[in-house]
Amino acid sequence: MNSSVLMNGDDNEKSYPQYIAIIAASFAILFCIIGTLGNGLTVIAFAKYKKLRRQPTTIFIINLTISDLMLSTICMPLFAIDYLTNDVIDGILCKISPMIFYGNMGVSLFSLMAIAINRYILIVKPEIYNKIYTQLNIMIIIILIWILIWGRFGFDKKTMICKLLKTDGDFANPKIILIVVGFFLPCSVITFSYYCIYQKIKESRQKMLSHSPTTRTTATTVSNRETRITKLMFTIFIGFLACFLPTFLVNIIDSQGNYQIFHVGDSIASWASVVINPFIYVSTNKLYRTAYRKLFSQISDDSVGTTKNHNNTLNIQPQASTIHPITFFTENNASYGSSASPPSP
Repeated sequence: MNSSVLMNGDDNEKSYPQYIAIIAASFAILFCIIGTLGNGLTVIAFAKYKKLRRQPTTIFIINLTISDLMLSTICMPLFAIDYLTNDVIDGILCKISPMIFYGNMGVSLFSLMAIAINRYILIVKPEIYNKIYTQLNIMIIIILIWILIWGRFGFDKKTMICKLLKTDGDFANPKIILIVVGFFLPCSVITFSYYCIYQKIKESRQKMLSHSPTTRTTATTVSNRETRITKLMFTIFIGFLACFLPTFLVNIIDSQGNYQIFHVGDSIASWASVVINPFIYVSTNKLYRTAYRKLFSQISDDSVGTTKNHNNTLNIQPQASTIHPITFFTENNASYGSSASPPSP
């Protein structure tokens, strides 16, 4: 292989070390595997465990998970091929991969914004919550989140990356629109929403101190439940911000793409967004840990049962082996969230 990756410009030649391309491709493959497994298991857990699907917030998390799964299974392999081959993957593939990536990035951020607004209305303006979050309105919100994909995509000769292209002489530059409308505006709404939620929870806890012990206990249970859910959602937002902030900073500071290695680095950071959410769910929420544990248990038991059945067939036993399949999340439901309070999403 060549010691560097070459990019032909109009009058000059740009390059970055080959090992940088190999590192980038390795991360893309790693994120493809981890993201597909993690987000795939999350989708299955949502499908099998009703306790994870009871609140409107959960619908937006499913939306977020599907978006991450698409990025893992479609974009990551294409990005790996981009970096591993010296030949430019131009044409339709070079347009599809960034379109899916930036489109799903928008889906992720607008889903997080929808979650923040949902939590804000539920905690700060509960009297109007049921009027706004009807099934029809939720479906409209989901559809609007997915149709906000706009821009011109293709191969950038300076950075040797298939990406959202800058359009010269166009007032409505897609990159500027993406940075302002697609990043800073949603982040501002999310930050404002969580700040108001924090102030409301703080105020509610202060009021609880002046009530009777019984009322205080009931109110504390509700407050703690909503606080846990809100903390989970805010943690997901911080994770997203940590992954994508380098991308937007690099595109602002080096909008001409003169320092290619920084663009490779910010790409790797943004790819990490497809794998972090399942880890956040498991580390911060007991209900998700239970769902994953039951799912792994079922996979393990099914694997053991299949092996036993295969061995019995080879031995030509007169009596077929009996495998007792596990009914997912239906046994002992009382042991998972049997308390009066509704479960976290």
